[in-house]
Amino acid sequence: MSAKEYVLNGASIEQFKNGIRYDGGEDELIIEIEDDITIAGGGNAGIESAAPVTIRSSAGRTLTIVVDSDEEFLYGIKAPSITIESGNIDITVHGKNSSGGSNAYGICAESGNVTISGGSVSTTVETAAHKNKGIYALRFINIAGGLVNAYQRGGSNTFGLDGGEVETENADDGVIISGGQVVVNSSGAAARNYGIDSKFGTVKISGDAVVFIREDESGRADNFAYNENVTTISGGNAVVFASVGGNYILREDAVLTQNATLLPGGTFEIPAGRTLGVSGGGRIWRSLKVRPSSSTRATVRSGMPAPSLRAGR
Repeated sequence: MSAKEYVLNGASIEQFKNGIRYDGGEDELIIEIEDDITIAGGGNAGIESAAPVTIRSSAGRTLTIVVDSDEEFLYGIKAPSITIESGNIDITVHGKNSSGGSNAYGICAESGNVTISGGSVSTTVETAAHKNKGIYALRFINIAGGLVNAYQRGGSNTFGLDGGEVETENADDGVIISGGQVVVNSSGAAARNYGIDSKFGTVKISGDAVVFIREDESGRADNFAYNENVTTISGGNAVVFASVGGNYILREDAVLTQNATLLPGGTFEIPAGRTLGVSGGGRIWRSLKVRPSSSTRATVRSGMPAPSLRAGR
């Protein structure tokens, strides 16, 4: 398979500072981030490629993408499929177009998949559009590692992670989270606020993933942190806290096996009858508000120390 490679550094910034457009010719576009770089073009997309895109940074550098446009369709990154292996990707999308067909995306895999195996990915999509989507894939979103933060606000509808929007017989289409730490915040939309959803596929959360999901109940038609009709949380280790306009509630019994930081300003509750264990050196770092109560408890498993449930720093 042939590939075209773009190296983003101080020497190449003049070429890429207004955006990257790749019309194809090779089977894949590889983007290597060598230095901290900002793309802030005046168009409707930060990166747009006709070939699948792989982004990595062996140096752990940061690529910042800013899109601010009143066009009908806005994209931080748009490609058939997108793979993020390492480095830090920080995407912000703003716009004022409020037409019924307008859509804004942090990351958009228009015909394939989004795969995140490492590094960190942050998307902020705050526009007046009909749909604001943090990470979208026609087929599947697969998060196996790294840190992922999807914040979408305003417009008519918000979607945090949205995969599987085409009818297929592939059971893996949809959203798959098997590792890493994922934060989703969908709020402020007039009609609907959806945290994690799949139109025709499924949502599977497993492994040692730590997931925080919030929606603020502001949509007049519908709101949910995740679509319970298509979602399974399995394996016993995945930690999922979800907030539906209030406190973050532990949704299934879980064992924390990696270090995790609770969100500033949030109140995290473990309902009566539900357990959160700690294993393998996992630790909950400083929390601003974790409120144990008569209906809240943490159960220690395998002789490990209890999670640090405490109010204040």
